[in-house]
Amino acid sequence: MLQDTRTLVLIADERHVRFLEEPRRAGPLLERPEWSAGLVAMPGHGAHAAHAPEADHRQIDVIAKRVDELLVHAKFDSLIIIAPPRALGALRKALGPQSMSKLIASDPHERVAETNERLREVVRHLRLATA
Repeated sequence: MLQDTRTLVLIADERHVRFLEEPRRAGPLLERPEWSAGLVAMPGHGAHAAHAPEADHRQIDVIAKRVDELLVHAKFDSLIIIAPPRALGALRKALGPQSMSKLIASDPHERVAETNERLREVVRHLRLATA
């Protein structure tokens, strides 16, 4: 088990995207709001709901592209995605092959409002479940 493995953690729901960095395995999760600047996940609710599927698809593509870029340019070793089931499936389909090869775990729950400490517990449990 490599302790120096750097992991990108993506948390998303219908309106929010959060990126966190785990600089080493089982280490703290560091919030990286600059990486989510300009991103609003899956805006399919409210007055524009009639355009939701197309808007959702475009937004998922934008988020996936950001993930692809971060994994390469910031030199992450692995990826964990935490999102509600529909969003999780769409994100997995939209990610490039290199990003998919780094996806080590996912959690099909809405956790965007969770604290970093709670998310750290979730990440720890995901790692144990996939070990």
